Amino acid sequence: MRGTILGGAVLGIVVLTAAPALACSSLTPRACAAAGGTFAHQRSVSTCTVTTTARQTTAPFSTLNTRSEAGLTAEYDGQAQDVYDVATTTTRSQRGRGPITTTTSTTTTLVGRQWLSCHVTETFEGVVSSAGTVDPDVCAHPENYPLTGLIV
Repeated sequence: MRGTILGGAVLGIVVLTAAPALACSSLTPRACAAAGGTFAHQRSVSTCTVTTTARQTTAPFSTLNTRSEAGLTAEYDGQAQDVYDVATTTTRSQRGRGPITTTTSTTTTLVGRQWLSCHVTETFEGVVSSAGTVDPDVCAHPENYPLTGLIV
């Protein structure tokens, strides 16, 4: 299963399957606990729910932003990667001694963006006044840094 998330949206995917014929014939609290799951039994239906989480990152990508004030222009050329939390929940259900049904859902949530590098080029009236590699936070939040004409 593969999902792409845009702008922090949450994506859910659900897959239903029947248990293979050779699988365990009944759900038990002990087997569920051994799998790290939570067992429940209500009205002759047994369920075992297991949730796993993993943090994933995208491949690094380039960003380019520009900011101008009073003839001074800064171009922010950064490298970043997005960070996601992926939670997969698998629920196995069985009514009485009937077949075991498995439901799997995956939720992917954008956690944030990790900045890897930042290069800033400042120009004054079209002439490069300074250029250099700076703290990646400058590309992440250029509004927090003044345009100076000097890269430190």
